[in-house]
Amino acid sequence: VAALAEARRVFALIDGVLDLVPSFQIDDESLRRWVEERIAARAAARGRRDFAAADAIRQELLDRRISIEDGPGGTRWRKIV
Repeated sequence: VAALAEARRVFALIDGVLDLVPSFQIDDESLRRWVEERIAARAAARGRRDFAAADAIRQELLDRRISIEDGPGGTRWRKIV
């Protein structure tokens, strides 16, 4: 698991320089706000150690085709195409 996390970190660093993976613009402002609110609610649930609620929010995001990834800089999200 640690090797996978390290590989993802290194790939993200390389992608930040080389821009290998195309980024998709989220032009729907209401979707962006909703996702950010759900991510904040998930962070609050994790802070309370309510992992069932945090997992439910992650699933809610996935159901709306939003992928999230936690990292040292916070939670990043993208729309699954």
